[in-house]
Amino acid sequence: MDFFSVIGLFVFSFFPATIAMFGVCRKWVLKEYEIPVFKQFVHVFKKEYFKSQKTGFILLFIWALLYIELQILRAVDLYYFKPLLLFFYILMFLFIISILYMAPIVVHYNSSVIKIFKNSLLITIANPLYTITIIASVFCLVFILNMIPGLIIFFSGSVFAFVIMWFSHQVFIKNEQKLAV
Repeated sequence: MDFFSVIGLFVFSFFPATIAMFGVCRKWVLKEYEIPVFKQFVHVFKKEYFKSQKTGFILLFIWALLYIELQILRAVDLYYFKPLLLFFYILMFLFIISILYMAPIVVHYNSSVIKIFKNSLLITIANPLYTITIIASVFCLVFILNMIPGLIIFFSGSVFAFVIMWFSHQVFIKNEQKLAV
């Protein structure tokens, strides 16, 4: 799966390959271990191709806008722009963290691109403990992979995707139970 994400980077399929990797990890989280991994990967890749491309390019566009705005505000050294700079730091932080939930939302729910962005932000804000746990897990994985760099080739993308998908699935279950009551 990691191989396809890397190859996809060069043929403008990075986002669909990443979503497909999360689709396979979702099956594992649901304890469906006997799936043909490659077949499942290709199925999700084809099914979510356009939605993931659109979501990915919107992400890049928003990232670029926030980054440019942040650089402009940092360059302007006026006292009354300081609160606005703080606001953009908070906005950038929320944006980066909400990205963690986007791929799991794409593969778990059949949502429009607008709802993917909205729901990822709402889930990020409504579930701070899970969000902090995901961030801590990602940092732990980065630390382990930094200590044993040979594992990066074999486990980097899929392990991150599995961990993020597992915690996201716990959030989805919790939220669905709240809605059912």
